[in-house]
Amino acid sequence: MEFMLLIFSSIIAIGTLAVLIWQVSLLTRQVVLARKSMENQYEQTRRVQTVAVSANWTSAMSPALYFAFRIVSQLDDKQCDNLYRLVSFDVQNLDPGLKPYLCELCMAEKHQNECSEECSASETYAHISGKALSELRTVAIRFLNEAETVMTARALGIVDKDTIDRQFMFLVDPRKGQPALEKFRKVSGGYPNLDAFIEELKEANNASYKSPLTVE
Repeated sequence: MEFMLLIFSSIIAIGTLAVLIWQVSLLTRQVVLARKSMENQYEQTRRVQTVAVSANWTSAMSPALYFAFRIVSQLDDKQCDNLYRLVSFDVQNLDPGLKPYLCELCMAEKHQNECSEECSASETYAHISGKALSELRTVAIRFLNEAETVMTARALGIVDKDTIDRQFMFLVDPRKGQPALEKFRKVSGGYPNLDAFIEELKEANNASYKSPLTVE
């Protein structure tokens, strides 16, 4: 009798253990599926955020931002310091293609149709002051603020890092001058995530950078 009870108890114990193992297995499967679902939702959200951030950047890229980026990329340390402090300065080796942008700002301020004799004498010389100075500073800072916003999203992991890296490689393109307005960025400060991004790409690509144009 005791032997039969022992066998019966063993069967119950084995059955209970089997049920417990099945329950644990089922729970584990549910946890794995839930985690996979959360990961899929996270990746989908990241893709959506990446598209949104990229779209915002594209919509912010006006011709003014483009020209300001190219002009400030060509300035040396002293010129960048003057620009930030709104102190007028001269540029001797300006890219000829950028001169019309500065002339437009200058003529709009003076309500005239001609540049000064000195400024109009050369396609590569420009005296940056007044409206041209303040506008160039404003647009350059806006460019950096927009870039910092994107890089903050990248640092927080809410956008796809690889996609953002490919899209913003132009910031360290040696053909475009300083990486991400490096000299002006150091003067103005306050761009930690953009700074970190630039350093990452510089290390990854081991890029060489073109020296900015200088004032004689």
